Amino acid sequence: MGGGVSQFFEDAAGVTLWNPANRVAGLFMRTTEAVGGLVSLPSGVGAMVSDECVIDVDVFVVFVEALVREYRSSGHPVFRSLLEGWLATAVVMVWRAGRELPALDDRLAESARAQAAGMPV
Repeated sequence: MGGGVSQFFEDAAGVTLWNPANRVAGLFMRTTEAVGGLVSLPSGVGAMVSDECVIDVDVFVVFVEALVREYRSSGHPVFRSLLEGWLATAVVMVWRAGRELPALDDRLAESARAQAAGMPV
């Protein structure tokens, strides 16, 4: 990863979707690769170059949608727990890109938005 103190995840237009610290960005990138095996789809998350990662939002939305469906279809508490942190971050990035995820029902989406805003659920 680059020499800055944070990394930028941006859409193709250069809109920042997320700007985490280097270690957090690296963990997100590695986790994205790992969870991709669950759905066998491209993530849309590009390489980190000079502290910037361009996300193909169209591809990323399909990827996140598939992982939301995997999460919601599983009753395994450990599987769900392992996926939750990555999904929470990815869902907020999708929303910041101005997109929605049909796999989230209204109640679940409201809860996730409240958590993203730092509000108790």
